[in-house]
Amino acid sequence: MKEKELYERLEQAYSQHKDEPRYSAPMNAIIWSNYRKKGELGIMCEALYDLFADELVEHEAKGKAEGVEIGIRIFIEDNMEEKVTESRIIEKLQKKFLLSQEKAEKYVEKYKRQFVN
Repeated sequence: MKEKELYERLEQAYSQHKDEPRYSAPMNAIIWSNYRKKGELGIMCEALYDLFADELVEHEAKGKAEGVEIGIRIFIEDNMEEKVTESRIIEKLQKKFLLSQEKAEKYVEKYKRQFVN
């Protein structure tokens, strides 16, 4: 089989069954085989990147959102330790994290409870 044919079959099979665990093991083997062949973790053939593009974008967005959430929590806890008023923390959240007043208030309420308990 030519490389293009192989990729097309792989893409078709994977896209139909990507949520099934029995497909993750072979895909991991293919990726690690590519890694060992190239010698660098950062190198992944373009075909495999295309195949996983949606998942990579999804995981990147999730990671960024989790990072922002952690940053907000730490920001609130730090301000509470410094005895900054809730209204001032809300103002600072709006400015620093570009949040609406409603979202800032929800974050303060959420993490205030965790900080107090």
